[in-house]
Amino acid sequence: MKYIKVGFSKSKKKLPIGSWLIRFYQQTEFSHCYIKIEDIPRLGSNTIIHASEGKVQINSEIEFNIRHESVAEFVIELPDKTYMAILRLAHRYSGADYGLLQNVGIVYAHIMLYLFKKRVKNPWPYGFNCSEFILLILKKLHPDIFNKYQNDTVIPKELYLELLKLEK
Repeated sequence: MKYIKVGFSKSKKKLPIGSWLIRFYQQTEFSHCYIKIEDIPRLGSNTIIHASEGKVQINSEIEFNIRHESVAEFVIELPDKTYMAILRLAHRYSGADYGLLQNVGIVYAHIMLYLFKKRVKNPWPYGFNCSEFILLILKKLHPDIFNKYQNDTVIPKELYLELLKLEK
C-alpha cells in the first residue's frame, strides 16, 4: 500500500489578491489544493502535484512551501496500482495550461445555481485549475463520492468537505 496526501493551502505572496478572493468566496482559510507524494526515495523532498501559476506542475515540497502555506492535509491510503495510475496522470498533465477564465466560469455557474436554481455549464472550461486537477485524482480513488462533481465547476471547499466526511 502507498499513501498520498490531499492538501489545502493559501498563498504566501505579499499581495495574494487571487487567494484572498477565493478564500472570501468559499469562506475558508484556504484557496488552493494539491496532492503530496511522500518521500520518493533519493529525491530528498516530498513531491507536490498541483495546478497553479499558469500550468499543472510537479514541484518539490521545498519550492512549494516558499509560495504556499498548508492549512489542512488528508492522508489517503491506496493500492500500488492506483498509486502508479495517479503518478501517470500527473505526468500526463504536467505542463497543461491553467484555466484562469475557468475560475470566472465557476463563479458564474455557482451564481446561476444558487440564486436562480438553474444548472449551467462553465462557459470557459478550458485548462485546469487546482480543484479540477485534484478532482480527476479523487474520482479514481472514490468514484462513488466524487463523480457527482463537474470537473470545470468544482471548488476546493467542496473537495475539502467531502474529504472531511471520509475521515470520520
